[in-house]
Amino acid sequence: MWAFVQKNKNDIIYLSLLLFSVLIGPYYRKLKTEEAKKWAGTILGIALIIIVSGYSAIHPICSALIGVIIIKVTTIRYCHVATFFFMFAYLFFFRFADKFGFKLSSGQTNLIQMIIVLRVIGVAFEMNGSWLAVVNPKKKGNEEISKINDRDEEFIELINPNIIDLVHYSFNYIGLLTVYGGVGL
Repeated sequence: MWAFVQKNKNDIIYLSLLLFSVLIGPYYRKLKTEEAKKWAGTILGIALIIIVSGYSAIHPICSALIGVIIIKVTTIRYCHVATFFFMFAYLFFFRFADKFGFKLSSGQTNLIQMIIVLRVIGVAFEMNGSWLAVVNPKKKGNEEISKINDRDEEFIELINPNIIDLVHYSFNYIGLLTVYGGVGL
């Protein structure tokens, strides 16, 4: 039995954390304020990253923080491009770290890194898409404006979250471990 546990230690930890994520859900939903949910989700997410990745947690945490800073430093017009190139360049470095003289991280850390990349790039594209929806119709003349009036105007708004909300979104525990099916651990 002990040999089985030793051989499958990473899988057991991963499964335990998945179960923990599911079991904590009802308590998370009971939190009263939006602010409490944001902070609880972020703290749980960062804790999961550290537990799963150990010292390699530096990669997803730093890349997410740098990606968020890039989103806020560049204009909303180009934030998606700058974020896309940085995050995928870092992912390339991360996946081929052994070629650069560094130790490769675990499969679970690889999963978390990919989820973080998709979250940060996704929010940058959402921000840019909202900017395009608000700005471009005004440039094209009255015909485009009338097309917007045919749609539901309340859904057209500029999405530009502050840096803290971007950090909360990037590190929230929900979905941080669930995409991965455990293959290749």
